[in-house]
Amino acid sequence: MKTAPLPGNETARLRALKDFAVLDTPPEPAFDDITELAAQVCKRPMALVSLIDEDRQWFKSRRGVEATETSRDVAFCAHAILNPGHVMVVADAQRDERFADNPLVTDEPHLRFYAGAPMVTDSGEVLGTVCVLDREPGEMSPAQIGALQALARQAMALLESRRTDVALLRAELEKARYQVKALEGRVALQGGMQKALRAEHSFREAVVERAAEGICVGHNIPVFPFFRFTVWNEHMTEITGFTLDEINRRGWLRVVCPDPKVQRLAIERSKRMRDGDDLRYERWEITRADGRRRSVRLSTCKLNLAKDLKHLLILMYDCTDEENLQREVMSGRTDTLTGVNSRRTFREETGLLIRLAARTGTPSVLGILDVDDLKTVNDEMGRAAGDLLLARLGKTLLASTRATDVTGRLGDDEFGVFLPQTDTANAKIFFGRLHRRLLDWIREQEWPVNISLGVAVFPVVPPSESEALQYADSLMHRAKTGGEKRIVYAEYPGDDTGEND
Repeated sequence: MKTAPLPGNETARLRALKDFAVLDTPPEPAFDDITELAAQVCKRPMALVSLIDEDRQWFKSRRGVEATETSRDVAFCAHAILNPGHVMVVADAQRDERFADNPLVTDEPHLRFYAGAPMVTDSGEVLGTVCVLDREPGEMSPAQIGALQALARQAMALLESRRTDVALLRAELEKARYQVKALEGRVALQGGMQKALRAEHSFREAVVERAAEGICVGHNIPVFPFFRFTVWNEHMTEITGFTLDEINRRGWLRVVCPDPKVQRLAIERSKRMRDGDDLRYERWEITRADGRRRSVRLSTCKLNLAKDLKHLLILMYDCTDEENLQREVMSGRTDTLTGVNSRRTFREETGLLIRLAARTGTPSVLGILDVDDLKTVNDEMGRAAGDLLLARLGKTLLASTRATDVTGRLGDDEFGVFLPQTDTANAKIFFGRLHRRLLDWIREQEWPVNISLGVAVFPVVPPSESEALQYADSLMHRAKTGGEKRIVYAEYPGDDTGEND
């Protein structure tokens, strides 16, 4: 076994890792999402967000791996961090002289395959990797390598954002504001305090410029452009493409939100901000100076610095690359005829939400819908007519559900709807309306079919998505055998007292 040599900048690298204050912290959903995506995209059973400390590798997130850390001398990632610009792929560890006699290869977990993308800070230090592992040898496609690198960049962005936590930034700005106000009162008595005031102003500027997000501060003015910015850090210029002078001269809404529909929405949100309604990571769409559309998330806070002057603190984060990556990962995961999720995707997303419900202790609902007598439509009216019916049904399901809900096609004529954070009363309201809507449309089109529904309510979390699907499916079959156009509800584990039509 060949132990990896230390990087040339090891001292600076360890110092940077310590500055992030992430080692030995509890698991976080944002990092768990990254390992989940890495495992799915690369089709490997194990994935890690691994950080290389002085004598160990520690896992901020892990999927399919029981251990929380290993010694550094056996770590594959200790080799991967030596080449920051590339993904290290070990196709078969038993045939690689660096790892053939590594305990992780010869003993549990008997690793054969490894691919790790380095997480690199803006100043060039490699903190660790986002990596995937397998007990079988294999290869990585160019698309999988690119996705793994993108996930490593996202993990690094999360670490940067974590280091410059928004709450800390606001606390520092608020503290600086009161310090400046106190200094201004003392300037009238001591001219020498001007120097201290300038030093305090420099401190505020340093805090703003070091932040990972775009930060700006502005206030209302009576003439065009009706809002003037007094603080505009470099990250705001990077995100929007406009400098402070350009944005004040040309007007915020006119240049950043030129589309009339987006502008109307922005005006409504701006009014909410001026009225003191703080936004928390609200999604906006803006247009950069070069014409590119970007997706950003805004958080705002009103600062009353003077009696008649309202200042607004705005934090902006560009989430375009994240959304593009999510769309890339999710492409091809939907049923092409109906537009809802495929059976596999429905089970994966439902499984994730069930595990989340286990953490939060919130109830959830799973409904399975069956199109009764679809075969009659296909036989008498043709397959095209049956496809049209199913496509319209899928469209209705998507229009009736929330963004946080999951819909999917489970079979030719079966569909599933999973509602997180939903109790029995709200389940009956939702599925009752959905059932009536579908039956009304069927009658209007004179289709010779009906809809049966089985709805399982989980006040406690089921063992797995398979158990949940099996239970809801049994309720759907009870609805069918009891007569068409019925809904059967039951609370898990589904004793007779919980069922009703």
